[in-house]
Amino acid sequence: MDLQGDLFAVLTSAGVSGGVTLLLQTYFTKRIEHRFAVALEKHKAELAVRIQAEHGIITRRMEAYPKIVELCYRTRNMARDLVATGTPQAALMQELQARSRELEDLVFRFRIDLEADHLFVRVHRYKNLIQHFSRGVAELMTGTSAGVDAIDLKKDFAEIEKSYLEVMKDLEGSYHQQTSGVQG
Repeated sequence: MDLQGDLFAVLTSAGVSGGVTLLLQTYFTKRIEHRFAVALEKHKAELAVRIQAEHGIITRRMEAYPKIVELCYRTRNMARDLVATGTPQAALMQELQARSRELEDLVFRFRIDLEADHLFVRVHRYKNLIQHFSRGVAELMTGTSAGVDAIDLKKDFAEIEKSYLEVMKDLEGSYHQQTSGVQG
């Protein structure tokens, strides 16, 4: 009988040990699954916030950069036309001044985005060149030019053209990078 009691004790002990091991294993498995589920939800929430913020930034840039490109293009063409005509036209000069103020507003409104894309310095330089050119044309037309003549305006336009090409290259590259990020 002693053998039967010993066998019963061993089987009972093995059963209790197996049961406790199974319970502990289940508990730790559930605990780990819960911890990972919480971490996953936290990361999902952070990702959603980041995606929303990046979408807002990209949307704002996709609104701003085409407008800046358009104004750079239009002001460069107006400056070219003013240099080509030889005698500045008042209506074209006023239009150039209005567009340069519009460009200035956009440059400063979207300054953070331009700086983040390392575009601000070039776009700001272009804006300054256009404004300087515009003032020179106005001085030439009103006769209050302090040494400004058609040759100076041609030199100024050459600087505008050079700056324009740099700005367009940079803005185009940044715009395509932004749009490929949206589509990808």
